Amino acid sequence: MRIKDAIIKKNNRGFTLVEILVAVMILAIGILAVSQLTIIGMKSTSTTRLKVYARTTMDTFFETLNALPNTHPYLTNLDGTTPDLADTLVPDHTTMIQDQSTDNIQYQLMWNIVDDIPDSRFRTIRIYVMWGRSRIWGDFIKVKT
Repeated sequence: MRIKDAIIKKNNRGFTLVEILVAVMILAIGILAVSQLTIIGMKSTSTTRLKVYARTTMDTFFETLNALPNTHPYLTNLDGTTPDLADTLVPDHTTMIQDQSTDNIQYQLMWNIVDDIPDSRFRTIRIYVMWGRSRIWGDFIKVKT
C-alpha cells in the first residue's frame, strides 16, 4: 500500500492537461478583450485628431475673416436679406482646404453671413467645416465698423 500511496502522491503534483487548457482559454479571452479596446482607442484618437484639426481650421479662418474690412466680398450675404445661417445646400461662400498632415484629408469650409444679428452693430458668421460624413460648425460675431 505504501508504494501505491507514493505513486498517487507523485501523480497529484502539477497541473492536468484540462486545467492548462482552461487557463489558456481564459488568458486568450482576456487578450482578445484588451485588443478590442486598443482598436477602439485607436479609432477614437483618429476621430479626435480630425475634429481638432477641423476646429483649428475653423478658428483660424474666422480670424482671417475678422481681419478683413466689412466691405470685403467674403463678408457679404449673397442671397440678400434671408437669415440663412443653417443653409448648407447653398451657402453664401465655400472653399476647400487640404490637410497638410499625413492624413491628406480635404476639408470644405462653408460660411453664411447674416447682418444685424444680434443687433445692427454686428454681423453673425456661421462657419461649417465638413470632411467625409462629419462636420462641425460655430457661430462668430463680427463688429461692423
